[in-house]
Amino acid sequence: MTALTSLQPKSGSERFYAFIAHGSIVLSYLGFLAGIIAPYLALLVPLIIWMAYLTRSRWVALNALEALLYQIIVLVGSLLLTLAIFRALRTAEFWLLSVILLAVLFPFSLGGLWAALRALHGGVFHYPLLGAALRRVSGQASSRR
Repeated sequence: MTALTSLQPKSGSERFYAFIAHGSIVLSYLGFLAGIIAPYLALLVPLIIWMAYLTRSRWVALNALEALLYQIIVLVGSLLLTLAIFRALRTAEFWLLSVILLAVLFPFSLGGLWAALRALHGGVFHYPLLGAALRRVSGQASSRR
């Protein structure tokens, strides 16, 4: 696997699927707003795209993988934050918990939207720390071949 920065999308459909993979984080945020299971189902979008494009387009596959890992990190972080806030409050003031959680998650959704727009225009976007780790791993994988 080669680094995402050295790859380019070959078609508009590749850019579209990378856009959908990154943009699916909005489903997570809206799911938290609605209080439904959508945050967990939103993980399926980049997972399915990653699996579908694993052999067809490395550019799409790497975008989807980075989006998936980012969403998993955000989801786990939000669950830990929820537990910490709930424990600190020790009350049934869920409205306060929801407001704090949504305020914290909003910038992460904006990051996913920015990545989605970059992918739609054929650009490269890497999430802080996560992108560097994926570039390092993909570079190591390509140097072994």
